[in-house]
Amino acid sequence: MKMTDVQIWADVRCPWCWIGHRRLERAARGIGEDVVMHHRSFLLDPDGPPDHRQPLPDIATSEWGMKPEEWASLSRRIREAGQEVGLDISIDTASRTDSRAIHRVLKSAQERGLDANGAWERAFDAHLHDNLDVSDPDVLQKLGVSMGLSATEVHAAIASEHLADTVRDDHREALDRGFPSVPTFLIGDRSLSGSASVEELTSFLQHARVPQ
Repeated sequence: MKMTDVQIWADVRCPWCWIGHRRLERAARGIGEDVVMHHRSFLLDPDGPPDHRQPLPDIATSEWGMKPEEWASLSRRIREAGQEVGLDISIDTASRTDSRAIHRVLKSAQERGLDANGAWERAFDAHLHDNLDVSDPDVLQKLGVSMGLSATEVHAAIASEHLADTVRDDHREALDRGFPSVPTFLIGDRSLSGSASVEELTSFLQHARVPQ
């Protein structure tokens, strides 16, 4: 089976990132490829959110300028897209949270050689399905332990300046590369950003390594 290395920039707060992970896996299976995902951090609020735990529907209608019916339509699209790849996304009850600490925990799991895909799945599920506060130390400890870290390692990751720098470096690289949105998938020098379909991701996998 052909193996393809794909870098993926994502934030655990982003439902399209979770959907994108699942769609990429489905695209790879469809063409008989084994995809190795290299997870990179992106921060929707690099300095932390201004209003912690504010419900997303409230943010949509206040900050994003959406009408309630426009949010309802977007929410439906997200939930239906998630269901197509086996996800139950509780977007209407999700809140804006500070994702910087969970990114550090994910980096710690990656550095320890643990299952990075599984770790990201747990983080997405915690925030987007269970609507847990993934900035809360108790939640982070339980999540980190479920990923295979010890409680001591989770505590160290949350406080780690080294891991904080690693997360910031990932985010800065995405900005330097001019990626317009997340998720963004990168193979070699070719990238694909946004809520790409399975068909679009299939084409991306098939052609990304073809010389220009």
